[in-house]
Amino acid sequence: MLWVATHRTHHQFPDREGDPHTPLDGKWWAHVGWILVGNAMRHDASTLDRYVPDLIEDKFHVWMTEFHFLPTVVLGLALFAIGGLPFLLWGIFLAHRFWDSMRPGSSIRRHTFGVRGALRPGIYRPTVGGWLC
Repeated sequence: MLWVATHRTHHQFPDREGDPHTPLDGKWWAHVGWILVGNAMRHDASTLDRYVPDLIEDKFHVWMTEFHFLPTVVLGLALFAIGGLPFLLWGIFLAHRFWDSMRPGSSIRRHTFGVRGALRPGIYRPTVGGWLC
């Protein structure tokens, strides 16, 4: 839910005041600074009410926001129990590569390191069918 609120805020204020990761604040900030040291992923209840009211009503998304780490921990414990450290290391690596293409968190990495870095060297490009944000 936090990432969705940040993303919706970004689309409401693209590359201007209020954009949580505008390139106008610098290339480093637009690329990773907002993730590493910014407050864009720490929203209060009023911001969530405004930008993600649909997700706040969905118990699954509320649970995933609260316990996002749990699937990885359970997988790690199961792999370690089955085959020790080698299973754990290979299993987490392979599972990460497989699930990374399917979970919402991978979208933020592709968006941040792909589109923003490659297609925005200081020039805003509008979306085309929703693919370039």
